[in-house]
Amino acid sequence: MNKYDLPLKIVHGFDYPDEACTEAIREDIEKRLITLQNKGFGGIVTNVSFQNYLKSERDFEILGIALQTAKKLGMRVWLYDEKGYPSGAAGGLTLEADPDFECRGAVMIHKFVKPGEAFSFDFPRGHEFALSAFTYKVENEDITNLDADLYYKKYDVYGKQTGFSDINDTDGLLFAAYFVKKRVYEGTHAEHNVFASRRYVDITNPAAIAEFINNTYKEYTKRYGGYYAGMNRENGLIEAMFTDEPSLMGIYINAGLYPPTVQDEFDDTLPLYPVITWGKSIENRMKTMYGTDVFKYLIYLFAVDTGKARLFRRRWYREMSKLI
Repeated sequence: MNKYDLPLKIVHGFDYPDEACTEAIREDIEKRLITLQNKGFGGIVTNVSFQNYLKSERDFEILGIALQTAKKLGMRVWLYDEKGYPSGAAGGLTLEADPDFECRGAVMIHKFVKPGEAFSFDFPRGHEFALSAFTYKVENEDITNLDADLYYKKYDVYGKQTGFSDINDTDGLLFAAYFVKKRVYEGTHAEHNVFASRRYVDITNPAAIAEFINNTYKEYTKRYGGYYAGMNRENGLIEAMFTDEPSLMGIYINAGLYPPTVQDEFDDTLPLYPVITWGKSIENRMKTMYGTDVFKYLIYLFAVDTGKARLFRRRWYREMSKLI
């Protein structure tokens, strides 16, 4: 059977004790790869060892031996671009370079307020700063047709961490919404995945992704660029890079699933309000592209089903996609 019709086996690195000699390592790797061939695999998806990920020159040398051996045996190779998943962290090196590369989200805290009733919003613990806040006159608790342009009051909260209070001085029901920015970790796939609880990068941030590329792709290219197949896979060994589940993280998922490794401590007592992803400078991009003040229309990212709301969401996610 043609090797291109056969599956590839994921092998997350080749780990050997420090005392192992090069020849013994070479023999063992060849034995392992021949075993995989005999089981019907056409090649491997592999990476440098997870043990001292991207930091050990010896581990890069061992992976080089594996590539040489795979080429000798006529096997195919893809490189896997992360220590576990999701891709972008470089095993944590991306955020070590700059913790501000972490992904962000915006949450909505809301309540309905009866006539004459006082209300307040405390600034939520563990969040960064407020983005905007509005009240709207509504007939009932169905805000499907709410018009963000017809707000009743706008509150001066941007950049603050103090919350605010007011009273419903109308003779009808008010809907109050408070929007706050935060780092997205607790409750998301970054905390609740199978591999490790680890803070994640903002994949819309060019500087963050440049750091990931520098730590990962450029390190592999520096050492193994001569093995790259390019557009013709018959001319080389490494056909592709496997990128594993990069994410915007703007959703809570897998509650109760805890991986065996906790790389970054989490606080499960933090409140988990409805959340959307906040891309790098998305507010400036929306202003430039559409003349839109996103802070005025944030309600449309969480609720409302009018044509105006749907148009705003389409534009928002179109620009988010472009950022990615």
